[in-house]
Amino acid sequence: METLCGLFDKHRQWYYEKRKVLYTEVQRVKVIIEYVEWYRMQAPRLGGVKLHVLLTEELGREFVGGRDSFLELRRRHHLMLRRRSPGTRRTLAMCTSSIPI
Repeated sequence: METLCGLFDKHRQWYYEKRKVLYTEVQRVKVIIEYVEWYRMQAPRLGGVKLHVLLTEELGREFVGGRDSFLELRRRHHLMLRRRSPGTRRTLAMCTSSIPI
């Protein structure tokens, strides 16, 4: 490695720093969105934290980022799930006749 760095008049630190940045932010976001859409096709109600865990295992923590930034990315690109309504509320109607006063 030192020989190569010496040939191009660069330091080893420069080489390893440049090696980390192999993708741009736009490419990173595009890949994450594609993965989220693929996982959502497989399991439509898959939640955000579970998605984050799956993508972190597959792509790595450095690529996906933290949980909050991942959720913010999904929010910006309209990939959040809508909350389900709690359903029908039922009341207990014991008696339908009028009560004498």
